Amino acid sequence: MAETPAQAAAIARGAAMKDHRDKLVAALETERNGYVVRGLKDRVEQVDAEIKRAKAVRIPKDLQPGPVDGETPDRRRGSAKAAAAAAEAAEAAEAAEAAAAEAAAAEAAEAAEAAAAEAAAAEAAAAEVEKPAES
Repeated sequence: MAETPAQAAAIARGAAMKDHRDKLVAALETERNGYVVRGLKDRVEQVDAEIKRAKAVRIPKDLQPGPVDGETPDRRRGSAKAAAAAAEAAEAAEAAEAAAAEAAAAEAAEAAEAAAAEAAAAEAAAAEVEKPAES
């Protein structure tokens, strides 16, 4: 299927838009790393929001290339389904990681409470030993 010059130009614009978006996200991630190193949490949150906004920009369908010679539209749709499944799996992995971190934090809190109780018991025992014997 031959492309018209207008279609070729539109596809080139789409590729340029994607390249620009990728460079913008890379620059924002570099900026974010600098704020993380310096401990500027507010700026990190602001840059995270900009990264999310930049990644959300989608290239219009008329600027995307069509099926490659010999490729059927169904195969392209299958690729989109695979990409959606991969994105869903990534979200599930992030949720599992967050749950694991939460469980580790809860376990650490329990250990801290146990250590505090043990320290209090040790202090009470030391205070008992230090009492003068009454005759």
